Amino acid sequence: MGLFDKFKAGLQKTHSKLTHEIKRIVTRSPKLEGATLEELEAALIPLGAKPHWGKVIHADAATLAPLYPRMADFRSCALRCDPERKFRNAYLEKHIFG
Repeated sequence: MGLFDKFKAGLQKTHSKLTHEIKRIVTRSPKLEGATLEELEAALIPLGAKPHWGKVIHADAATLAPLYPRMADFRSCALRCDPERKFRNAYLEKHIFG
């Protein structure tokens, strides 16, 4: 059974056990590469998991928007408050504005 098969099997456990399982996988694999983290994110987002905004995120704005029901309101507000887009960067373009 591969790493992600074990992880997906762990999704059937309670939240605290699942959290423990994720920590165990990560601490045993300290050199996880981007592709592995991307696969983990792809497995969790459909379950409603929201990424930590201060960490590496692979999902784009279209994937993240359904997790945040008021994303469109935020985008509208940002356009009104920053019409010249001076406070935007590549990160925000990818993950918020798409």
